[in-house]
Amino acid sequence: MIKEIIQRWLAIAFFIPFYCLASIQTITVLQTSDLHCQLTIPAAEQLGGLINREIAHGGGRSKVILIDSGDLLQGSFVATVGKGRPAIDFLNHVGYDIWTPGNHDLDFGFDVLADRISQFKGVTLTANLKANGSLPQKVKPFTVLDRNGLKIAVIGLTFPTLWRNQMPGEPGFSLIDFKQALEQIMPSVMQAKADIIILNVHYGLSMSYSNRDNSIFSIAGKYPQINLICGGHTHQINPGKDVGYGVWYTEPGKYGQGIVSIRIDYDTDKHNVSEITSKFIPVEQGLKADYPPQLKETIRNSQEQGKKVIGKVAVPFSGSSRGVSNPLQNLFGQTAAQAAGASFALISPPRDGITLQGNITEKDLFELAPYDDAISVIEVTPEELGRLVAEQLSWKTPQQRQLPWGFYVRSNKRGKILRLELPGNPDRCKVAVNSFIVTRGEKWFPELARLNAAGRVANTGITMRDALRRKFKTTAIIEPDFTKWLIYP
Repeated sequence: MIKEIIQRWLAIAFFIPFYCLASIQTITVLQTSDLHCQLTIPAAEQLGGLINREIAHGGGRSKVILIDSGDLLQGSFVATVGKGRPAIDFLNHVGYDIWTPGNHDLDFGFDVLADRISQFKGVTLTANLKANGSLPQKVKPFTVLDRNGLKIAVIGLTFPTLWRNQMPGEPGFSLIDFKQALEQIMPSVMQAKADIIILNVHYGLSMSYSNRDNSIFSIAGKYPQINLICGGHTHQINPGKDVGYGVWYTEPGKYGQGIVSIRIDYDTDKHNVSEITSKFIPVEQGLKADYPPQLKETIRNSQEQGKKVIGKVAVPFSGSSRGVSNPLQNLFGQTAAQAAGASFALISPPRDGITLQGNITEKDLFELAPYDDAISVIEVTPEELGRLVAEQLSWKTPQQRQLPWGFYVRSNKRGKILRLELPGNPDRCKVAVNSFIVTRGEKWFPELARLNAAGRVANTGITMRDALRRKFKTTAIIEPDFTKWLIYP
């Protein structure tokens, strides 16, 4: 009798672990962000191969969710030629479920973004973007997916200051902040009775420390129902971090250098997430995935287009983002002023480390001006120009300020204007300015923002790249010229 009782208890004890395991259901989330269309054929094959391998490790598509957290369309010459379409082709080929656009996904204009959203076979999520009826119907604030017998709700939030990417009066969209968007959408998310809630947001953890209104930490504190936050934008690798209240945060870096693989264990008996673990997995040279022939053709055509010669320089041109004289900065200022019909310019400098020599190709032109920023024009008094110059030169980040061209300026290291001379001493003057800086003026440059709000800034619609191309094509040989670059930091 005793022997039979012991045998029964041993049998029960043997099966207890299996009963416990049976109550745990697992899904895997694979996340990329900030790819910036860095899709050479080898890079895309390796990233696709890594994703395919991790889908298999996760138990197949029925147990895996594939997410991209934004800044997908822009950032390479291939992207510029195809206006981001190659990146969408890649997502479709690999089989992404979710994409939340980032700030640079608007660089080609709102209409192009709407087209790319229509072409994406997955679901585009953004709860804080209000598009005035012009976005495709497939854009949703959140969606619910079924994986491994579980219901997973995924919410999308795009970059909180995306509204700065449009000029006043341009049609397109409006934006609400994270707090308002989540207050509106969370009741519906909770009514969906999802087992797991994921927030996909183009925003970084490091940004939260300086902006409490749009903070990953405040979201985690107010909505502990959210189990996982997939972030982006800062190009940092964060393989996984508890940001409070049991909310897990990840960020996968940039340019398709790897992915974050997130395992979520759900206890079906207790009806809660029992554990989240994650890791960053870099791409490997040995991994390879098949590649769509049409996408290969697009890349090859872009590479050929990049070799097209559009001009020639007499001697090497170098550039710098610092306020020092160099011929490449002079070329930028002169080109912007001519394109805008202006006498002067406040123009963003070329990137550091750029040197032009000999024949100039379309690829060189992209390296010179990688963003599709338009040139704007503003008419100001000399006093207003002095205030504009002062706030630009005092800005701490060289890449985010505009440097003067066409007039004499002397300032101290804090940006205070010591001397300002305008040729001809005009009462009013037209000045070319960078539209990217104009649209961000509210936060960075109050004087520029004031003039913009008053409707005194006009967008020419001419990008810096187009203006440079025109100059290279219409000038036999570009000669260096220091005569108008007169800034002394």
